[in-house]
Amino acid sequence: MSTIETIGNIVKNGAKKLAYMKPTAVSVENRQIPEYLYHFTSAKNAEEIINSGKLLAKDDHSDINLAGVFMLDLENFVNNWSKLTIGNNWGSFNFFNMLFCQAVKGEERIACFRIPTKRLNRTMVIRDQNNAIKAGEVASSDEVKHLMSITDDADLYKIYHKKGHAVEFIHQGDIKVSQEDLVGISKVPEEFKERAIFGKKPRKSAFDTLRYLFINQPEAKIIENV
Repeated sequence: MSTIETIGNIVKNGAKKLAYMKPTAVSVENRQIPEYLYHFTSAKNAEEIINSGKLLAKDDHSDINLAGVFMLDLENFVNNWSKLTIGNNWGSFNFFNMLFCQAVKGEERIACFRIPTKRLNRTMVIRDQNNAIKAGEVASSDEVKHLMSITDDADLYKIYHKKGHAVEFIHQGDIKVSQEDLVGISKVPEEFKERAIFGKKPRKSAFDTLRYLFINQPEAKIIENV
């Protein structure tokens, strides 16, 4: 079950329609974006990616028509995704936990690629995951899909980050990668093999997994500061 499908399951059915906002995109050259972006996936997928030499642009397995290579700024992921929770009286989930579940896809190990943004030569947009909060307040699954399809210029990333929003980067094209781009592979706790982990707080085990992935790496200090 995708994040969109999960959100759709915890909002009520019915009511009005929301206007669709067309996704926007800008060139990656001379952009105020992080020096590196990160892509989490299962260890099995990581092996296939290295063998092919590409991170393939794919859809997000929902009905919102967004496709690309989905990536994160690690500082934003650790600090903002971990604080984003959506739910109602019968259940809630934390986006930090949910991304781990989606990346692992039921397997035993998670992998992470570090992508230098100077290498990117296609257009890229950002998606504000905090729109999920608005999605949790609307009445129909169609409204959820519309809200979660809204994107913005990647140039505006720092504004969203400073506001404390959880941001996802979507690169609209394949990305060349090699073994050197693989940060590491880590075994994940049993709980993250499930399709969804309910609960308002990020799991300590998820942070422990990140610390292992980035052990002896420059990014380790970002995780240690949480």
